[in-house]
Amino acid sequence: MEAVYPYALIVHLFCAIFFVGFLFSDLVVISYLLRHLPKEQAEKASKILGNIETKVMPPCFFLLILSGGMLLSQHIGGVHGYFESAFQKVLLLKVALAGCIFALVIFSLTMYFIVKKPNPLGAYTHKIVFVIGVGVVFLAKFAYVV
Repeated sequence: MEAVYPYALIVHLFCAIFFVGFLFSDLVVISYLLRHLPKEQAEKASKILGNIETKVMPPCFFLLILSGGMLLSQHIGGVHGYFESAFQKVLLLKVALAGCIFALVIFSLTMYFIVKKPNPLGAYTHKIVFVIGVGVVFLAKFAYVV
């Protein structure tokens, strides 16, 4: 795993940047743009962006989770223990927050692909995930400070 660690880290960082960056652009730029377009154009653009989102974001997120698990295995468990250091405690808090995002993503994908009904949390999902994602990024950096 030590040989793969730098590559997993690069994949993880790129996926995190893409994931949180997409949420930021969706909440700030795209929502502003859609509010200022005529209704018909806004609906068409929203549909196009939604189709792109459902094809690109799930693989990116699952790569993020997979690479994060690979990185986590080098710091948690086995000879390292679980709550032995402040670093591990912060890292496990980060994992718990990422688990919340994972649950929201699974719920959203289930509503979209299986239930085929609108997500009842749809209006808030990106806002919630963005706030949690910023928390995860903060904890990722804070873990190395403590």
